[in-house]
Amino acid sequence: QECFVIRPPENTMSLITGNYDMLEDELSPDPLTVVIYGSNNREMYHSSVFESEGTFTIAGIGTHQFCISNGLNGKKKADGKDRTVGFAIRVKPVQRGKDSKDDKEGPDNEHTANLMSLSSTLIEGLETMKDHQQYVKDREARYLLLAAHSYQRIMRWTFVEALVLMFIAGGQIMYLRKFFEQKRYL
Repeated sequence: QECFVIRPPENTMSLITGNYDMLEDELSPDPLTVVIYGSNNREMYHSSVFESEGTFTIAGIGTHQFCISNGLNGKKKADGKDRTVGFAIRVKPVQRGKDSKDDKEGPDNEHTANLMSLSSTLIEGLETMKDHQQYVKDREARYLLLAAHSYQRIMRWTFVEALVLMFIAGGQIMYLRKFFEQKRYL
């Protein structure tokens, strides 16, 4: 289990958003668990079962813990296989609108507040898409490395096969030459 501490600005209500994605497609996501604990060690987010990726949005004050476990939390059994998980976490202070009754900073009417909410949802979606594109690039780099390694091993094996084939062909030529060679006696 790996845990990371999230420290939003002190005494400020903050919106903690992010996503995660297991980078190995060939492994089962069953033992993977992502949990976020609040400042009072209360569970604020828990990943769904059998999901290799997910997004989360929580609001809170104080430090939080973002924990990723590979079947070691007692609920799911570990299968002994390491999993690589990419994740992104963003912390933003909660924006507050201006009410017409008091003159605080922020939007001056309900329509502006609604537009701000929609724009923040859109921005969050774009950031999530950007994160997933980075995960795809990471996967591509891993598989490109694997393909290059496999290609190198195939080329070595092909070279060894060619040498063995030439050695066997040379031996056959020597054997046939000896077989057809006429013995001359003086």
